[in-house]
Amino acid sequence: MTDQHRTRLEVCGEVKTLQLEVEVEGGDDIVPEVGDDATIDDLMDVWERQGDREQSGCKIWNTSIITSRLLLSRPLFHFLSSKRIIEIGAGAGVLSITLSHVSPSVVSTDHTPQVLALLQHNLANNQSFAVAVESLDWNDSVSDAHRNAFDVAIVCDVLYDPSAMKPLVNCLQSLMNPATGRALVVTPPFREGVGMFAAELLEVRLLFHRFSSLSLRNRS
Repeated sequence: MTDQHRTRLEVCGEVKTLQLEVEVEGGDDIVPEVGDDATIDDLMDVWERQGDREQSGCKIWNTSIITSRLLLSRPLFHFLSSKRIIEIGAGAGVLSITLSHVSPSVVSTDHTPQVLALLQHNLANNQSFAVAVESLDWNDSVSDAHRNAFDVAIVCDVLYDPSAMKPLVNCLQSLMNPATGRALVVTPPFREGVGMFAAELLEVRLLFHRFSSLSLRNRS
């Protein structure tokens, strides 16, 4: 693929140690237990697109690498294994590839054609063929097939524009099963509008867990 380079990631293993420093809001029933982890034995081959500052979804961000480890930690791994999951703003696909090892029912979404093409390439390159890739615009109505259909929404580091918070909350509310649905929101604490987003989720009574203060440390 042109204008791209491949990043070889090892989610659990010798290349990187991903140490979690986690603050959680919304409940403690699925708080990860650091050091008690499920593992993915194989390396992850992921491409990203360079040089386009407007296409942030085509880059691999440290947050997605850290969150991959978070998703593999117990009891999150066991909690997610039986759930129907949708990832919002999947970008290059690091989390969706990880989720393909966790749950048999994963839908990976983003919006622009460039990002969707990269996402599909990376999923195929990692043999994550069971993951469905779909375009999702937060401002559009959710399809009937996906309305209230998901147990878990993964929302990782997509909170940049405060004006997009309300459309995202409305989208999540339409996607989530009203009885069992919850959102796992990963965001650096300094992002503008994070508090407002949490307040919006509470207003519509959508159960959520917000993970912040995440750090990545290389093995010394």
